[in-house]
Amino acid sequence: MNSESAIRLLQGRGHRMTPARRFIVTALCEASSPVSALDLLKDLDKHKLHSNKTTVYREFSFLEKQGLIRGIDFGDG
Repeated sequence: MNSESAIRLLQGRGHRMTPARRFIVTALCEASSPVSALDLLKDLDKHKLHSNKTTVYREFSFLEKQGLIRGIDFGDG
């Protein structure tokens, strides 16, 4: 699924699209390999969308519940 389709799906379900959420959805849709929360946090800061690690993890959880992403447990904590 591309980022615009994912964004439309979330909006259609009545979810807000904050700048950070839009950025995270787009970054995950465009990624060619798994993306960590810390990588996204760094990218958010680079784009002046300051956030914190907890917010990024909440977004991961939200997007997983929406069926848009799948978490991967590498077993490293």
